[in-house]
Formats: sequence, C-alpha cells, structure tokens
Amino acid sequence: MLRKNRKSNLKTLCSITIPAIYKGPPDIANGGYVCSLFAEFIDGVIDVMIKRPTPLDRELQICADGDGMYYLMDGDSMIISAKPGVLDLPAPEAPGYEEAVSQLDSILFTRSIYIILASAFCLYLSFSRASLVIFSFL
Repeated sequence: MLRKNRKSNLKTLCSITIPAIYKGPPDIANGGYVCSLFAEFIDGVIDVMIKRPTPLDRELQICADGDGMYYLMDGDSMIISAKPGVLDLPAPEAPGYEEAVSQLDSILFTRSIYIILASAFCLYLSFSRASLVIFSFL
C-alpha cells in the first residue's frame, strides 16, 4: 500500500485490463507480460518490484508520480512498482574461433541424436496407429 501522501501525487496514465489469454499461474497474469507494460513509459532497463499477484479480466491503472516511479494499481492497492534501472553486468568474453566450432559440432551431434530418436519414435507410433505427434527440436 502506498503512503497516503504518495497516493495523492499519482497521475493515472492509462487503464488496462489483462485478458485471461495472458494467464501465468492459475487465475493470475503472467508476470513477464505485466512487467513489459511499463516499457511504454520507461526507456531502456526497467527495475520492477512485484508486490502481489496481478488479477486477470479486471480494470487496473498504470500511474506515475513526479519522481520517475510508475505503479500498476488495483484501486488503492499497489500491484507493481517500476522505475528506470541500470544493467551493470559485465559482458562475457566471446569464445575463440576454435572453441566456437567445437561447440557447434557438439550441438549438431546432439541435434542429430534427437532427430534419430524422434524418427524412431514416430516409426514406432505409426505402427501403433497414433494419430498425431509434433516434435520441437533444439
């Protein structure tokens, strides 16, 4: 819950309703989807704090104060707070050519094994009269 003086300074930017198609856990909106809504108002990295689950199919408000903080509100209850963030992770070193090629060979070998196993499984299923099988390879 926001302090009373903070709540009075909030400006409603828009109202949103998150449809059930964006469900994450049962009866709750997917957190990644909900947090992405702040990208319309904050450029770059966003620092988000989820305070409680986001309800589906209910009108919510995205609000802002004058200090660069944004909020997803359900009436007087804060669901999420967001502000511009800083990403200060060091970039990993790129692998050398030889290392990259050796990893590629490993990946291709692994993918080939999956394809062979999937093909054998499909052949088995065709003999057992299964109707439809869909595979997703790495």
